[in-house]
Amino acid sequence: MRELLKRVVLRLLDQPIGDLVREAIDAEPLPTTRELDTLRAEVDEANVELERLTAELERLSHALDRQRAEEPLPVKPGRKTRGCKLPGCAGKHRSKGFCSKHYAAWRRERLEGYVGPDGRLSLADRAWTLDTRLAGEAFTIESGRVLVKGEVVGSA
Repeated sequence: MRELLKRVVLRLLDQPIGDLVREAIDAEPLPTTRELDTLRAEVDEANVELERLTAELERLSHALDRQRAEEPLPVKPGRKTRGCKLPGCAGKHRSKGFCSKHYAAWRRERLEGYVGPDGRLSLADRAWTLDTRLAGEAFTIESGRVLVKGEVVGSA
């Protein structure tokens, strides 16, 4: 990596240094020894600065690699990291917590165990109309009572 960085930086510096040398050679009259020494000193300073910057870049690169290895970046839950909320389904999240397959079934009110998109809950021969904010929520039956989000919404 160091060689690659050195080549890139030298290529960037090569043009300005080459221009300085050409200007010095093309100038009338020929450069004096003092001017050549000044030019040589400027080139040496540029090389020292290049080595310092290369070393600093390499140090930062290694520090970043160590940090990534020690502490992976936190991932916020989002569409790409969430899965379907149906137990046992490995599908990727699409909407309302469902994958594409289960979302389509839920929209057609064919997904058992969940409040429908219009807030309807059907169980055997009984049906309840609930608040539409409960759409997509799972319901359970405990002791003959129908529960959505832990609250009783009817009796079975």
